[in-house]
Amino acid sequence: MLERLNSEGKKVLVFSYFSDTVEFMEKTLPNVCGFVNEKNTAFTTNKNKKEIEQLAGRFSPLSKRYEFKSGESELQFLFSTDVLSEGQNLQDCSILVNYDLHWNPVRMIQRNGRINRLGSKHESVHIYNLCPANEIEAYLKLEDRLKQKIEMIKHSIGTDQSILGEEENAIEFNEDLSFVDNKKV
Repeated sequence: MLERLNSEGKKVLVFSYFSDTVEFMEKTLPNVCGFVNEKNTAFTTNKNKKEIEQLAGRFSPLSKRYEFKSGESELQFLFSTDVLSEGQNLQDCSILVNYDLHWNPVRMIQRNGRINRLGSKHESVHIYNLCPANEIEAYLKLEDRLKQKIEMIKHSIGTDQSILGEEENAIEFNEDLSFVDNKKV
């Protein structure tokens, strides 16, 4: 998938909950994907937290209004832990990959919100979730637990975007704190 996206020149943001996973990808990907290199790819974890703003700017220079310094180039791929899941405008990107599913669906919404936001020049954004293998899912029941939590959120405060492929259920709250379920109106 990365190779096809590289040939199309699309930006890709990949999230993993585990810093070990991001560090493993940093060591492995350049060896197996010749197009992933230090000029077009960055990896962020808590270890390089001081560089996050600079790397986010190189990845999303339009939305971050980033000015490149001498020798810097624009990033096409950004691999990160959740250190980038809050407070970042990365809407120059239109593709997000959740390498692993977070136990908390709100964290998944925050991840998606980095690219799926106002100001995006993209007609659509694409979110891909890598799910556990069937044997592991049978033991963890991660997807089932996430779906249950998403259903609770969907029917209490609403959802304005899909997290795991379910339909959105945007709810508008009126001034008198009653609400209108937009799906049923």
